Amino acid sequence: MVLRKPWLPFHYTKREVLIPMRDGVRLYAAIYEPRELAQSAANASSAPKPIVLVRNPYPVGTYGYGGPGDLSDKIRCFTERGYIIVEQNVRGTYMSEGEFEDCRPLGGASPAATQATDESTDAFDTIDWLIANTRNNGSVGIYGVSYPGFYATCAAICGHPALKIVSPQAPVTDWWMGDDAHHNGALMLCDMYGFGASFFRPKGNPTPDSAESLSEIPEDADLYTWFRGKPISDLLAPFVAAPLKGFSDIVDHPNYDAFWQERNPLRHLKGVRPAMLVVGGLYDAEDAWGPEHTLAALRQQNPETDVYGVFGPWTHGGWRKDPDFLERIEIPIFEYYLEDKGDKPAWRDMLIPTGEPGENLNPGKEFLTERELGQTRMGRQTSTGRRSFAINSGRYISDPANPVPYMEGESPWRDKAYMWGDQRFASARPDVLTQVLESDLKEDYLAVGPVHVELKFSVSPVQDPAPALDVDLVVKLIDVAPDGTQALVRGNVCPARWRNAPAFAPAAPSAPASAPAPLAPGVPATLSFDMAAICHRFAAGHSVALQIQSSWFPLVAMNPQTFLENPYTATAKDFRPVKVSILAGSSIILP
Repeated sequence: MVLRKPWLPFHYTKREVLIPMRDGVRLYAAIYEPRELAQSAANASSAPKPIVLVRNPYPVGTYGYGGPGDLSDKIRCFTERGYIIVEQNVRGTYMSEGEFEDCRPLGGASPAATQATDESTDAFDTIDWLIANTRNNGSVGIYGVSYPGFYATCAAICGHPALKIVSPQAPVTDWWMGDDAHHNGALMLCDMYGFGASFFRPKGNPTPDSAESLSEIPEDADLYTWFRGKPISDLLAPFVAAPLKGFSDIVDHPNYDAFWQERNPLRHLKGVRPAMLVVGGLYDAEDAWGPEHTLAALRQQNPETDVYGVFGPWTHGGWRKDPDFLERIEIPIFEYYLEDKGDKPAWRDMLIPTGEPGENLNPGKEFLTERELGQTRMGRQTSTGRRSFAINSGRYISDPANPVPYMEGESPWRDKAYMWGDQRFASARPDVLTQVLESDLKEDYLAVGPVHVELKFSVSPVQDPAPALDVDLVVKLIDVAPDGTQALVRGNVCPARWRNAPAFAPAAPSAPASAPAPLAPGVPATLSFDMAAICHRFAAGHSVALQIQSSWFPLVAMNPQTFLENPYTATAKDFRPVKVSILAGSSIILP
């Protein structure tokens, strides 16, 4: 089929192929080529073009029919230049053969291996076939947003000489530490319940059809009301019984054991040859952890590789609708590495600060580069000028029967606006501690980098005695405007059961699984953790504040607050109210 959209200067064609992998499994790909390139070489009327490849566990257009109309406007910068676009289903999804595995581990094979496979070898074999079977200029770029970003990261180590640039954008990277499924081991209930109820269903491939969701939430239900009072074991039981392997894996692996560690690709990012463009959204509710740590791991392990980082006030994938990003950042880099056009970028980090509530609300798109930032980076390197603020002592009752909502008002879905939402509703609750760290700033304060929290605390039962307790600690950094609006800048949760676990370096070899530790009633303890990095401008006249609480519901599953070896076994009898005391000596450190 040949079609030209209003924004397509080239007439594109579509063909569907099954590309053989080294073990005989065939992976489906839809190849979109300008008609001029699809003609025989003798009659071709245009010069060969680069290939842009996206590897995807989701549907890739219309199977068996359709055409260039499947191409998204979000890649118009590539199609306007006549690039060959290839969208592939990864192993075991939709029309591709083989067995699917969530966040399939790397390291099972080298690119030169003849049989053993992983996502890097599948990428290598796909590129090899495309170079031989399309009229290209010998250069391939790969990008992907979210789960496709995971596959982009894995492709970076495949070693194919034609692969010139890779762009993991909001890449799924570690589903235990900070992306999608968990934050520091705390289950992100809303996201995983909604996502997993369909995605975790058996794929039944090859098939063009998506599995229907097993979610029991009525379409018009308020999430807070619907989840409230339901123990986690009851919520997940239908999915585990179905069985949905993704949920079974979550229930069977509550700790950061080898199962989760081997699914983090960062320690494998050595000897990366292509240039890397890592992109993240500062308002990304799904994958804020992945891009930050991918950027740091690439730079740590590949000091000679061209690695670029771009972060701005976008929600999940929002940059693909932002012409400033597409035209000023992405396409010039792809053109340079794929076609040797233009100049090599002189910058390494390009940041757009947040500072106003809402998505993409920075007038004039204030891009900051190294010259403005000095030594500050979005990766995990130490930033200059870090500021430590003492956290006041205080106490509150955390009651699972009345958890703190993650945002104000009713909602039938997880609302991305919580990432910048007004927190005044939480300040009014007795189970939330609110403190102004610095009031009425005399000048703008630009904070770029990770936010570190060090909490000294104790926990006691409210009613019947309990020999072993547990609790979540949620910390929120807030920008208070002169009109009283309390905009969330960054928040994160960490279960106290992990207070004795070693810091997990994402680029380090797998550490031994850390055992969770119960809290003894009334005994002081210390919990340290990092929030995702920020790039936020606190305007003059604003104030810097924080909140501490022990539930963020139903964004995060309610901690039963009774210590269990496996919290996913918690039943109604295990949920108990506790008194949380924040003690002197606690602090938050901002860049």
